[in-house]
Amino acid sequence: MRIEQFLQVVDELDDKYITEAIQYRKRIRSRIRKWLTIAACICLLVGVGIDTIQRYEFFMAGCGANIGQIVDGIYYYHVKGDGIYSYSPEEGNQKELSTYWYQGFDVNEYGIYYKQGRSLFVQEHETGDRRKLYRAGLFDSSHIAFTLQADGNVIVTVYNKYKEYQYELLLDGKTGAVLETVMEKTPYSAGGLYYSRTHFLVGDREVTLVRDEGTDDYDLLENGVSILPEGKRVERYSMEYIGDGLWFYVNDNAQLTGKAQEMFVVRPDGEDEIKVLPFFSMYSGDNEYLFWSDSSSDEMWCFDIEKEESWMLEVEQDLTLYSVRSDGEYVYSCAPWGEKQIRWKLVYDESGRPVAMQLLDENIRE
Repeated sequence: MRIEQFLQVVDELDDKYITEAIQYRKRIRSRIRKWLTIAACICLLVGVGIDTIQRYEFFMAGCGANIGQIVDGIYYYHVKGDGIYSYSPEEGNQKELSTYWYQGFDVNEYGIYYKQGRSLFVQEHETGDRRKLYRAGLFDSSHIAFTLQADGNVIVTVYNKYKEYQYELLLDGKTGAVLETVMEKTPYSAGGLYYSRTHFLVGDREVTLVRDEGTDDYDLLENGVSILPEGKRVERYSMEYIGDGLWFYVNDNAQLTGKAQEMFVVRPDGEDEIKVLPFFSMYSGDNEYLFWSDSSSDEMWCFDIEKEESWMLEVEQDLTLYSVRSDGEYVYSCAPWGEKQIRWKLVYDESGRPVAMQLLDENIRE
């Protein structure tokens, strides 16, 4: 058919058929747009739902209660599926952060630091203000971790699980300014120790954990010189700040019975020393005494750091002492299969030695 004949046929068609065809095409496009919109909304709802479930910890395994930490006399702890709380004898129980807003937290004298996705935030104690300190790039990272330093700064570890590398940045703990790249991009396969897990501050001192080649033993160096006694090495990841000291488990314990453990203490004044303690996995306390619980018998024990003597505290109430945290005045305890956070007061005798614990609150959350 020639073009002139085709146009003549079209011209003779009833206008209503042409109009109906155009409207049908519009209806098809409208339906497509409608279903695409519905599909996008469903995807959005599913994504938000999964994110909410994760953030509020629904259907996720974990302890009912975890022991918290004491900063400036205030006890900070996590309630699963709810958030971060603080407790002080003066102010009582206060909710600090909703679970929705954090995926991990730590506390120092300045504020509560927490991460969400690829971002790091801080909530100041004094003002309650929250602000973002750092956000990792979308195409350069998949997630982050962070470590608070004793001087108030923060080391952020940026991970890229797709390209399998990580690097670390030192940030100003108040402004978020990047002070230094302390670890360049390192492949996962390198298997090395991170800067944040090998460099520690104790007062004005900086000590470095260094692995002995071909072994699982680690030396502690200050200005490139070992500070450990001859023949001694410490365990990887065993460090813990207690009082103003930094404590490491000693790796060489052939002479011990298995009921005792050597620990090397790094002191701000340089008076480092080895202490022999009863063998337990977690200690708490101050510069004079350490405390720990024997979860198998619900006994509470105390260790005199200077005299290296230990004894059991008197506890009249029959309550679980699975995990404990103490600042030398109060003791907080909890068990992972429950939800209670229990508060006790340490009782001292006339010589200034702790001898008992008095129950103050069976559950500070109530």
